[in-house]
Amino acid sequence: MSARGSPLWLRRGVDGVVYAVALAAATFALGVAVSFGVGYGLVGVKYWLFFAGWILLGYGTLKLRPRKAWKDPPDEGVDDQGPTESRFEYATRKAVPGGLAVAAVDRWSAGARLFLGSLFVLAASMALEFAFGVGG
Repeated sequence: MSARGSPLWLRRGVDGVVYAVALAAATFALGVAVSFGVGYGLVGVKYWLFFAGWILLGYGTLKLRPRKAWKDPPDEGVDDQGPTESRFEYATRKAVPGGLAVAAVDRWSAGARLFLGSLFVLAASMALEFAFGVGG
């Protein structure tokens, strides 16, 4: 147990899921804006989510690779977080309720969060096709 009352693994999981849902929502909103703007409607959104999901999956997978042994080790054991946190990462971290909030250095790696977010984006694409019958 941590000082905040919830175990760290639970807080990290909630933080990761919140990041993934926010990434999927942002990707969906961008797809809606562009697709409806050029007249493709929900079919365009579905294709946008499909291709963006695969690109995010590939990028997340690349970021999951371990650091090269000859590179300098990170200061605090986390390779890509802390003061270089993006505004999107900061906003998603602050969206987590106070009892489940996790410090930036305790979050999952950016690659893990991006990988999970890509799965949510691909799931949204599948939901549009299989659950809502868009383009099928």
